[in-house]
Amino acid sequence: MPASRALIVANTAAAAANASPLWREVNADVSALEQGTDAAALAASPLWQDTPPDRVEREWSTVTAALREAEDENWAFWIDWYEARLRGDPINTDLDRAVVLLDDAVWKQGPTVVNAKILELVEAHSGPPKTPAQEPAPVTAEIRDGEISRRDPDAPAHEEDMAKIHGLLLTEAQWLSSNLSTQHGAICDMVGNTVTALGDSYAETDALTLGFHSKPIASRAKTANEDLLEDQAAKLQGFSANLDLFVLRLQDWRTHIAKAAENPVTPKEVETAAEATKSLLDGIREWSKDLYDERIPAMLDALYLSLSESSVYGVETPYGFYLSLRNVLTITMQAAINAIPPDLIREESDEVVKSLRKNARKFVHEYATQITVVTGVTLMSGLQAALRYILGLG
Repeated sequence: MPASRALIVANTAAAAANASPLWREVNADVSALEQGTDAAALAASPLWQDTPPDRVEREWSTVTAALREAEDENWAFWIDWYEARLRGDPINTDLDRAVVLLDDAVWKQGPTVVNAKILELVEAHSGPPKTPAQEPAPVTAEIRDGEISRRDPDAPAHEEDMAKIHGLLLTEAQWLSSNLSTQHGAICDMVGNTVTALGDSYAETDALTLGFHSKPIASRAKTANEDLLEDQAAKLQGFSANLDLFVLRLQDWRTHIAKAAENPVTPKEVETAAEATKSLLDGIREWSKDLYDERIPAMLDALYLSLSESSVYGVETPYGFYLSLRNVLTITMQAAINAIPPDLIREESDEVVKSLRKNARKFVHEYATQITVVTGVTLMSGLQAALRYILGLG
C-alpha cells in the first residue's frame, strides 16, 4: 500500500475509534476561542490538552513507520510538522503559508515531487526571521553597545503653556518627595517614578510612562486623608488632579488610551496572568547582569508594581505594561538571532547565547503564551518564527 494511502487509512481508523476524545478537544478549542483566546496562541499550543489516546499513538507509530519506509517520497517534513503540532512548538507561519500556496500543478504530481519542493521551501525559510516592530509603550528597547537598553522616548511637541504646567508639577513632586516621611515609602516611590518620567524639562517628558504612573498616584490621593498629615494630603491630591489634566493633554497618551480601549484587558485577566507574569519578570531580572541594561528590569518591575497597586482601574494600564513586556521579549529574540556567531553580544557571550537558547522556550513559548491566552494581549505575535529559529540552533 502506498505511504499516502496508509496515512489516510490509519488516520480514519484512529478518528473513528476515538471520536469522543477528539470532540472533547474540538469543543475545548471552540470554547477557548469564544472566550477570546488569540487564534495564533491556540494554534501554537499542544494538539491534545492531555496525552493523546493510546489508539491514536499506536496508529501514528504505524503511520510513521510506513512513511519512513517510503524513502523515495521523503515524508520527513510532514512527520516533523505533525509532531511539532503535538508538542505545541512555535509555528513557522511564513513556511506553512508557502506550502499551502504551492501551485496546483505541483500538488498533482504526487508526493515525491511535492515533498521535494517543500524541502526547497524549508531551505528558503531557514534563515533568521524578522522580529516584529515594537509598539509605543512605557518601555521600548534596542540593542546598544552589545546590551539590551531602554530606548529614549521621543520628546512631546512643544507647547508654551504645557511647559509652564510641567514646571509646576515638578515643583509639587519635589515638595512631596522632600516632605513625605520614610513611613510612606510606597507613595515616595510613586512620586519618584513620576519625577523621573517628567524629566528636567517638558522636552524630556516621557508621556506614556508618566500616564502609566498617574494611576497609582490617583489611587493613593483618594485615601490620602487617612494616611497623611493634612497639608501632605492636600498637596498629594492637588498634584494628582494637576497630573491627570496634564497627561490627558499629551497626544501620545491619548492615542495610547484609544488603542487600549480597542484591546481591553480586564482585572480578572490580569489576576489570572499574575503567576506567568511574575515568572517572566523573575527571569528577566535573573538575566539582567548578562544581557539587559539595569533600567529594563527596574522599569518593568516599577510598571508591574504600579499595575498591582492601582485601585483606579483603567484599561490603558495593563495594556501599557504588557506591550512593554512584549517589546522587551521582541528585542530579546532579536539579540538571540544576532548572537550568531556568538561574539556579537559580549566577550562572555558564549554563556549569554546558551542562556538565550535555554530560556527562549520558557520565556516566549510557555510564559508569554499563558499570558496571551488569559489576557488576549498578543505577546506571541511575530515571535514564533524567531523562537523556532533559536531553538533549532542546537
